[in-house]
Amino acid sequence: MKTSDDKRSSGESAAAAVSRFFVSLLRGIFRDLLLLVAVFVVATAVSALACAWYDIPLVFSLAGGILAMALTSGFILMVRSESWFFD
Repeated sequence: MKTSDDKRSSGESAAAAVSRFFVSLLRGIFRDLLLLVAVFVVATAVSALACAWYDIPLVFSLAGGILAMALTSGFILMVRSESWFFD
């Protein structure tokens, strides 16, 4: 396994390493953002069906989407964090 010193000595510049870091960071952010949007859309649709079934105003379906998105974002932070709990 190559270390960062090995990669630099093999000809990789510091700018390329920084660029690779930011690309990796943005890829992770967009992946999690896409997951949150998908969860929000599905949860809002399911909540809208439940609201229509029970004759509740459809405005409340947004609450279901926001609640599911909040729970999912908390789960993402919990799973992706490097805390003592997961060691």
